[in-house]
Amino acid sequence: MTRPGPGPGGVPVTVETTAETVDCPDCSRPGIMSAVVPDTITGSGVAVLCETCDIDHPDAGPLITYFAVHGQINLENVDQGSALIARWLVTAQAKRSSPGGSHRGDGC
Repeated sequence: MTRPGPGPGGVPVTVETTAETVDCPDCSRPGIMSAVVPDTITGSGVAVLCETCDIDHPDAGPLITYFAVHGQINLENVDQGSALIARWLVTAQAKRSSPGGSHRGDGC
């Protein structure tokens, strides 16, 4: 499923599902999802949503819970899933754009 929508700062975001998972660079476990996000330091980078590393973050935790309950985004829950992803992407982009920023959106 591909669904364009507003992302951080109103910039359009396209969510694409793939069979691939990206491992968390911090703990090496498979990420739940990943996203290419713009940053002011390198131009863009990959943010990984990690169940282990990100569960306690206020913008990542609800998205992790969403995937635990629903398993995936589909037509019945796309609005709720999109809103949670957009919230997580704002944090992920802000973190990547800060000096010393992490790949993750959790503020670590």
